[in-house]
Order: sequence, then C-alpha cells, then structure tokens
Amino acid sequence: MNTKRFFAALTAAGMLLTGAAFANEEEIMLISEPAASEPAAHINGGCIPSVEAITIDDITMIPLRFVGENLGYTVNWNGENQSIDLIQGASFITMQIGTDGYAFSRQAHRPLGAAPTLVDDCTTYVPINFVTEMLGGVYNEVEANVYEIVTPSFVTVKEIQEDGSLLVEDEVRGEVLVLIADTTVIRAGEETATADAIKVGDALNVGYGATMTMSIPPQTTAKFIRLTDVVVEEIEVEGVAFSGIITEITDEMIVLGNPAEDADAIALILSEETKIEGELKVGDKVEGLRSERATFSIPPQSVALTIQVVK
Repeated sequence: MNTKRFFAALTAAGMLLTGAAFANEEEIMLISEPAASEPAAHINGGCIPSVEAITIDDITMIPLRFVGENLGYTVNWNGENQSIDLIQGASFITMQIGTDGYAFSRQAHRPLGAAPTLVDDCTTYVPINFVTEMLGGVYNEVEANVYEIVTPSFVTVKEIQEDGSLLVEDEVRGEVLVLIADTTVIRAGEETATADAIKVGDALNVGYGATMTMSIPPQTTAKFIRLTDVVVEEIEVEGVAFSGIITEITDEMIVLGNPAEDADAIALILSEETKIEGELKVGDKVEGLRSERATFSIPPQSVALTIQVVK
C-alpha cells in the first residue's frame, strides 16, 4: 500500500514571523472576510493584519469574536452557562468563561495558561497562544500590543517557476501563485528548511500574506511554508465509496454524520468537477465516490467526486 504526505495541522507554537507584502500590486484584497460580513462556511487559511491585545495577569489576551469571525468562524455565545462555540464547516472549538479548558472537535479540553475572560461584560478575551494551539496559526507583534495573525491554507504544488515562486492548487481558491521572500519561514516538521526542499506534488501548509492580487492566478507572498508530514493511504481505484446522511450543507461543502459523535463522519468538499445527481438537502441520504486523499482532522475532509441522492 502506497502512502503519501498530505494535510497536517500547523503546530509551530509561538513562531514570531515577519514578511513583506507582495510589491507593486495594482489591485489587492484582504484574504480573510471582514467581521461584519457573513463568514464563509469553509475558509482555507486567513490573515488578520491588526489585532489589538490586552494584558490580563501578565498574559497577552486577544478578542475572541473579532479573531474568530475574521478567520471565517461563526462565534456562538450561550448566556446560560457562559460558554462559547467557534464553528467553521465541520470544525468546532468550545470553551467556557472562567475555565482554563479548550476543546477542538471531539478532543479533550486542555489548558492554555489562562481561562476565557469576559471584559466589561461584553467582550471575551483568550490567551494569544489560542492562535497556535487551537487555530493552528501563527502570530507576529507588528507594534506594541498589536498582532498580525495568520492561519494556514492547505495546498498542493503544481509548478515551480524560474524565479522560485510556487504555482499551487488551493482547495478553495484554485490556482494561486505564491512568492517566497527572504522573510518567508520554511519548515519541514520542526526543522528549518529552504525552498530547495519543496518539490512539485508536495502538500504544503502556506500562510498567505494579508494581501493578494486580483490577477489570474492571484498572487501573494508567503509568511510561512510548512512541508506537511501526515500520511494517508492511497488506494489504486478511481475513488473511495461513501454513503451517509447529510447533516450540514453549504455552497462549498457537505457534512455526513455528526462530527461530535460519529466515528465515520466526514466532510466532503464540493468542487467544480463534483458530479451531483439530485438536489442536496439536509436529512437526505447520499452515496458516491470521493478522493482517495483525506485529512486526519475531525472529521476528516475529502473532495467529493460524485454524489447521488438516494433519499
């Protein structure tokens, strides 16, 4: 059975990165959605250029809702027990005011050194290592108590250009041209690496810069690049069969089963190539084929090749 490196969560806790935005950009756009807009159901990476932090008991704390919504999460507040849920697609993070315990999907709660704290009875703050430990991202202090936060995008290298830039396939954005600057941090596992270690076909975690051109393909400069080190089985068939009940549906993804309870729950990304027979609705039973590749997240994510509604 062949194995191949694929998606992995970014775990470079506390890395302080710097990087220049792509130069000579005529048209640029923010990668992450503004907090005031409807957050996307599935965000493949994001960047917030400026987050104001405060200090509580000598610990740097950041505003949870502002960060979560700007990175594409829906943030829900439960006033009865003062708990908070962050939801993005099939991923969710839970915590409670005053309790130093944070849970990602079905994993056990774990401490981060400080409990979620309600300030002025209106804003929840969490320790800044929430970014690295729960969101899989990195942060960089750009000025006193102001931080840039970047979370990774999962991509596959399609081409390496003569100037060393990477044409990658982003599972949500499509093709993106990623420039590598002198300030781009490249790591393989926990070791520092160079751009020479990157090969066509490699799966990468890429932290995009805060700006991206409106060109085709869009261009941005990488804040960081991590060569992933998780393996998945590759089966020599055209696709892996699946079946299940739809519990969640967006324009970009469906979820089969309950990620909090079902071991076989899975999130299926809907691409332009996905062949769908029937109208997808929550509660319908579906079956079909998906890519042999799947992440090791909870639930795993894969790309749907065919979907047929069987009621």
